[in-house]
Amino acid sequence: MVIVALGASACSGGERLGARAFRAQADTQCAKLAAASEELGLAQSEGAAGEEVQGYVRAAADGLRDLTNGLADLRAPDALESDADALVAALDDYADGLDEIASRVEPGQGLAEALNAAPELVARLNRISERATELVVALGLEGCQLAG
Repeated sequence: MVIVALGASACSGGERLGARAFRAQADTQCAKLAAASEELGLAQSEGAAGEEVQGYVRAAADGLRDLTNGLADLRAPDALESDADALVAALDDYADGLDEIASRVEPGQGLAEALNAAPELVARLNRISERATELVVALGLEGCQLAG
């Protein structure tokens, strides 16, 4: 499974940012992504199983939502607004998928086993990840690219 994340949003009030300011502030927000990625890494660690894996995966989903919420105050320039909104939607969908994975982890089961038992969900998350990567590139958010 590929984990790619980052986000931006043009949802709230306030002044619309210029492209450079938007990218800089969005890239700063991306630092929150590292914590979510670490949680996913812990979920994959040797010996992690059952409720422990569920907790790590849910924490990663929560971290991803914190990122998108933090970016919600940024107002992208008109030219970037559509892609910024699409990226936030994709990341929210990804976080929902992580929660779904967490709910499927059975007692004593590791993350790899849970993923192997849910190929359609993994395929859906990979498609979301690919789309998010395309949007990150289109938006020029260099600090928002992370895979795990």
